[in-house]
Amino acid sequence: MKSLLIVSAVLFLSACSTSSQTPADTCASNAEEYRKNTEFIANNRTGSKSQRFDAQRLLDLNVSIKAESESAKCDTSNWPAQPDAVF
Repeated sequence: MKSLLIVSAVLFLSACSTSSQTPADTCASNAEEYRKNTEFIANNRTGSKSQRFDAQRLLDLNVSIKAESESAKCDTSNWPAQPDAVF
């Protein structure tokens, strides 16, 4: 039930977003999100079970962010390396 609510919220917010971002803006925002996620993953790999779960979730999300960015022709060569899987 909780995941259904989260998915619904994401879909709603994505439908409301405007497409006023340029490709460069999209690449920059994806790079920033990826960097922040990677930092969180590195800092929470050995934390509580819920922290490790969140870290693994963000690790999976980063795979999607990087794939989307590469398909949009963003330069991902300077993005930080992903840590190993948490679990």
